[in-house]
Amino acid sequence: MKKLNICILFGGTSDEASVSFTSAKYISKNLNPEKYNAIPVFLDRDMKFYSVQADFRSIDSISGLNKDVSVGFIPRKMISLDDKSISSEIHAVFSVVHGETGEDGVLQGYFAVQGIPYCGSSLASSSLTINKYLTKVFLEKEGIPLCKSVWLKKGLQTSVLEKVKNDIGFPLIIKPTSLGSSVGVFKVNSSEEFLEKLNEAFSISEEVMVEEFVKNRELECAVIEIDGEIKVSEVGEIGKSFDVYSFDEKYLHGNAELIIPSTANEQIKTTIQTLSEKIFRLLGCSGYARIDFFLDENDQILFNEVNSLPGFTEISMFPKLVEKMGYSPEEIVESIINNALRKV
Repeated sequence: MKKLNICILFGGTSDEASVSFTSAKYISKNLNPEKYNAIPVFLDRDMKFYSVQADFRSIDSISGLNKDVSVGFIPRKMISLDDKSISSEIHAVFSVVHGETGEDGVLQGYFAVQGIPYCGSSLASSSLTINKYLTKVFLEKEGIPLCKSVWLKKGLQTSVLEKVKNDIGFPLIIKPTSLGSSVGVFKVNSSEEFLEKLNEAFSISEEVMVEEFVKNRELECAVIEIDGEIKVSEVGEIGKSFDVYSFDEKYLHGNAELIIPSTANEQIKTTIQTLSEKIFRLLGCSGYARIDFFLDENDQILFNEVNSLPGFTEISMFPKLVEKMGYSPEEIVESIINNALRKV
């Protein structure tokens, strides 16, 4: 059987590039070499694609990559931009470019125009789910339970304090609307602290949302399509000794414990699983996603966010949840690729 060429695309323009690099290593490590050829491609912050060394998994960080050849894509093929030669036929792209550019529909639209199958959700679904606030506006109309939130645009921050105090109250959470990996998430306890943290959030994002702080447990569910059937995982939980599951807590300090399955009662877990599949379908997600919830002190379930391109690192919740369903990492990667090929 002819092996398929899978472009593993990573990097990007967001602050999540380092996470993307680690996710790419996971995909490459678990790509069955008897069925697939791995073609690693790095998307630099200058929005140019570069072919990189095939053994990139041995590199510790993005800064250590050798960007061998500047490449581009034409229908079904990758070409060298230096001599315009065909570098590889591409059967599918497995992008792990997290955050803006990678999860907002930009790359999805690009590969759709090139006629190259790609893993994960479509342009339309990605452009909706990347924006946490618009996702909540949409889901609120469908009866999904949410915590209170306000959307803010850079340049308008001096006029919103009273609205935030009246509508949300303190403490509260500030987060960018379109970044993942908990980048730029702050807990704010007072009016005095509010503008300082808001300006800090605006330094990395043009739009932010302000949410009520809910003393909560964080519960997460993986959704994956296998052989055309949507399957929902057991519910996982973030075991934490901190208020906010920030980027530093997630990737630098290692203070979070992934509890699989969650210790929440069975009725709560069943409800979260049902909501996860419903949200996946409502938002038009495809292939795979992670759906996140809060569980407040009164056992009320509140939707938090959708990750249409969740992390694939060794400490990421998504692959661990799907493994708990009985699938090996190799089977997870293959199922996601097969779903991309099925859409063609």
